Amino acid sequence: MRNRVDWRSLGVGLLMAAALATGCSDQVARQVAAMNDTNLKKVSSLYRFYQYRNGWQGPKDAAALRAFVEKAPPQKLEMMQVDPARFDSFLISERDGQPAKVRWGVAIGPTDVQPLVFEAEGVGGKRIVVFSNAQTEEVDAARYDTLWAEGGRPPVDATAAPPRTNP
Repeated sequence: MRNRVDWRSLGVGLLMAAALATGCSDQVARQVAAMNDTNLKKVSSLYRFYQYRNGWQGPKDAAALRAFVEKAPPQKLEMMQVDPARFDSFLISERDGQPAKVRWGVAIGPTDVQPLVFEAEGVGGKRIVVFSNAQTEEVDAARYDTLWAEGGRPPVDATAAPPRTNP
């Protein structure tokens, strides 16, 4: 059987690429902002940005990520709603007021998905985990422990986020 080209899909893809290249930056900025609506999501995005710029290797600790953020292009940080002067505040969960736990040094490829940022105490026996694709999952203690120790993917019904693009 011959391979058939789906011309409609190809056309939509080309139209979107052309729109992005010719100035739909407001829409992209809104999508990026939506992916960074909490402190923990901002940390995950910064972590991914670091990986993107460092051969997909994660930062070894908060100091390495902070140093990276201080040198990052201001327009990228602005789109992510990140003020480098407030870096330390992003490591605090708005829900439980505690410093987040981060899986430092994780190396993953551009399309792999792993949990990166973890709420420390959570609320009502549930804690938020943010994955490298900006998805979040509210988990119980058993799932939390597994994700922290072994990594893993979010379930299909985890809170969906807009598709992550490389910064």
